[in-house]
Amino acid sequence: AVDALRVAQAGTGTGISLAFSNAGTTADALIISNSAGTLTDAIDLSDATGITNAINLGANDIVGTTADINLNNCKK
Repeated sequence: AVDALRVAQAGTGTGISLAFSNAGTTADALIISNSAGTLTDAIDLSDATGITNAINLGANDIVGTTADINLNNCKK
């Protein structure tokens, strides 16, 4: 398979930054969809040795409809 988008970043800093400066409301910063076939992982954050925090939410909420979040092995 060929990558549709690849960002190679050899140094420190931000690899990809989405910055919005419009005065209005941006509904969604990133939408991932697949019109055909199967998309196994929309976001894969499984690099246990190279990623410190898989997702940093800050003070923000996780929202959705009929979501199941399994925290069986959640660190305290």
